[in-house]
Amino acid sequence: MSAKSAKSAKLAKSAKSAKSPVSKKSIRSAKPVTKESARSPSKQPASSEQILRRFAPLAKALPAGQVLPCRIDLKLALHNVQVGISNLQPATARLRKELSALPIAELMDSANLCAALLYADEQIAEQPSKAQNLTDLARLRQLRGPLLQIAEGLAALGLLPDKKVRAIRTGSGALDHARDGVALAELYRASAAALAGKHPFTPAYLDEIAELGERLTRDVTPRGAKRKAAPGDTGVELRNRLYTLLVRRHADLRRAGYYLFGEAVADKVPGLQAGRVVHRVKKTAPAPAPAPAPS
Repeated sequence: MSAKSAKSAKLAKSAKSAKSPVSKKSIRSAKPVTKESARSPSKQPASSEQILRRFAPLAKALPAGQVLPCRIDLKLALHNVQVGISNLQPATARLRKELSALPIAELMDSANLCAALLYADEQIAEQPSKAQNLTDLARLRQLRGPLLQIAEGLAALGLLPDKKVRAIRTGSGALDHARDGVALAELYRASAAALAGKHPFTPAYLDEIAELGERLTRDVTPRGAKRKAAPGDTGVELRNRLYTLLVRRHADLRRAGYYLFGEAVADKVPGLQAGRVVHRVKKTAPAPAPAPAPS
């Protein structure tokens, strides 16, 4: 291609790209380039787990006797907190100056605290039940049997370390078998090249027993042992502590709201459960007594 034709092709390509329409969506999503953004890459938003880890130490520091039980609609609470913060946001500088006794920065972060509370509550709902643990343990033992039997045969042939296989065989009980599942998966994976074509177990098989073993190792209590969690470490306890922290901060948030809006605070910074629909059961009137039979 000549230099002239190459230049023509380049001009045609640039003209074509210039004519391509720019969608409204792309305009809305585009962010202006500032000096700050040019100097440093944009930060990824924190995950729910990271937010929970940030608030957990504050919640665990609360005195045990002051912890409140959490029995509210958490999604409604998050909505109302967000409404309050959005109405207070324009006056943040004024609040810091005129209400210096209130921790305004913490109060304006209450939506994240509420999100951490929601996430903690979801983790409680997702915790496996005792029945689920028994089902998973039965499945793990079903997978463990063939793995261990063939591992012993492979060890006899010198393809697996006999000492490790014997250690896995030793012991009994739910917790021991859960640990065996993890150890067997690691054993087969570590010798994958040497064992290629010498056993029937797929990677998915090993992944399943390893996952079951890891979870059951966390959830199964050793025989004869009692669970003794530190304050705030159990799911329900941590949720209650986060809720107590939210109640305290939201009370201060409403104080700031009253300072700015007076009697209109109910609309501007609503209570945690404001707007909740309460379904009342209508009491039925007693049936009239039957008329006496004629004599």
